[in-house]
Amino acid sequence: WFVLVFTTRNFVMALVPTLPGVAAQWCTMMAVMLGSLVGSALLLPWRCREANLLELFFTYCFLIVLAVGGLFVEGVDALSVGIFAVIVLGCAVLGFMSLIAKPV
Repeated sequence: WFVLVFTTRNFVMALVPTLPGVAAQWCTMMAVMLGSLVGSALLLPWRCREANLLELFFTYCFLIVLAVGGLFVEGVDALSVGIFAVIVLGCAVLGFMSLIAKPV
């Protein structure tokens, strides 16, 4: 059943470039990926723990790529992008650390 979540996430990510404005596109993409990260961390869709951790790791790496890429966008306030990226990545790190510390 979780495949529907992944398919919906990918569909929304495909529609993000149609939004007006680079800042709206970037923020929406970060929000979608953070939602996917939180959903995967809470529901643990894969059968084994290692697969769930791998899913979370790759999603977090994609968030890092988005955060760094947001700093190179022209016409957007770099300070605002940096603050937003640090907040999102900080929340993701805390969630990831709590998942790793959770007993099986």
